[in-house]
Amino acid sequence: MPTPLIIAVQWLHVLLGIFWFGSTLYVDVILVPTLMGLPLAKQQEVTGRLAQRSSQILLPVAALVVALGFLRGTVFGQLHSVADVFGGAYGLTWLVALLTGVALLGWTFIVLKRALDRLNTAQGPEQFAAGLKRAKVLTLAELAFFAVIFTCMILMRFGL
Repeated sequence: MPTPLIIAVQWLHVLLGIFWFGSTLYVDVILVPTLMGLPLAKQQEVTGRLAQRSSQILLPVAALVVALGFLRGTVFGQLHSVADVFGGAYGLTWLVALLTGVALLGWTFIVLKRALDRLNTAQGPEQFAAGLKRAKVLTLAELAFFAVIFTCMILMRFGL
């Protein structure tokens, strides 16, 4: 029977994961296409404000998701040694999810953030359009990271 602490860690891990993934989906599927219909100056104003606020909220949320996932698999889970991690499908799937989560943190808050910062300081419509094209490609890669993690979560639910 899970203890209240394990339930709390799992609950928080899932809630924050939904928040992080959902925020990314919302931005990529709804917000960015909507912003594209605005004049360039307004796009830069809005994206600049969004980038600052997103970093303040999403970076701590994302870091907590990864940290809680680590704890959920080890301290509050079934992986208590390196042999446990490499000795079965569950451990390997957990490791893939963990490494992908860490990579996603770096991708989002280093690679994608730099691209968005350049986008927000673009001089003229040509530079902005080129920066936007690059940002769109990077956000698709970000969604691919999430697809890997989401798949791992489903597999781990079934002990794989």
